[in-house]
Amino acid sequence: MPSLKLLKNCWKKWTGPRWFTLPPNSIPWPWILVNAHRPRQGLSYIKKYKEIIELVLIDSGVEMFKVKPWLKNYPNDWVHHLAGLYFQVRSIVGDKVLVNAPDVPCDYPNNPIEDNIEKTIDNVIEALREYKNVRWIIPIQGKYMQPKSFIKAILVYDALEITKLYHYFSIGNLCTTKRTRIIIESINIVRSLLPTKYLHYFGLYLRALPHVKRKINSFDSVRYTFPTTYAKRLGMNYSCKNKAQRELYFVHYLRRILFHLYPDAKPYSYSKGSPEPFYSFPY
Repeated sequence: MPSLKLLKNCWKKWTGPRWFTLPPNSIPWPWILVNAHRPRQGLSYIKKYKEIIELVLIDSGVEMFKVKPWLKNYPNDWVHHLAGLYFQVRSIVGDKVLVNAPDVPCDYPNNPIEDNIEKTIDNVIEALREYKNVRWIIPIQGKYMQPKSFIKAILVYDALEITKLYHYFSIGNLCTTKRTRIIIESINIVRSLLPTKYLHYFGLYLRALPHVKRKINSFDSVRYTFPTTYAKRLGMNYSCKNKAQRELYFVHYLRRILFHLYPDAKPYSYSKGSPEPFYSFPY
């Protein structure tokens, strides 16, 4: 595992879009993703590393629509739940926290929600009305595999002056696709309409990162728990099952991100004799 000094060197020189994730509990990281549907592990992590955390992003818990395919919107009190979680995190890290307003997806095959754009907009309006003192990220939802559908939400936000009053926005409805062309086209459309806003991408397909890294400000992924190419070469063709494997998978996933962000970086080993190189940064 890379040393704390090496990790700090990594994120202090980070110049591309920030990677939000929830690392193994043994590895410090400055940009943390907390799942509102299952927040306990995230809360424990930020309590442990509150001194080095730069920003916490609270996901609205959209995965509930996948695990509960009969749901077509969030529970009635979900905005209050998100606000409560926001203030709980804020009590730990101060104002270094953002929370995504509850967006409704339509990209889960077992739960296609036809009016997801309208429901997302309604949820955003409720969140902004009920909790004006929360640092909300405004989600932009669209139709599955239809990049131009994002325009509808942005036009409504324009009419409501939300794009004028708020700075942080997120792109949803793309976390299940691996079609790079769709991802690029979607981000280009959103960025063209919101050229000066902070833009977060939920669940970015990693191979699309080199193509969009100059169009987004941050992205998130917790997919490092799945078997990486390096893990497969070691015969571990399965999700990580223990602390050592979580650390190994995380470091290799981080290496892949660095490679996509800095293709000209020079590799060096993070431990003596290690077959798996880490990456330095171009100066």
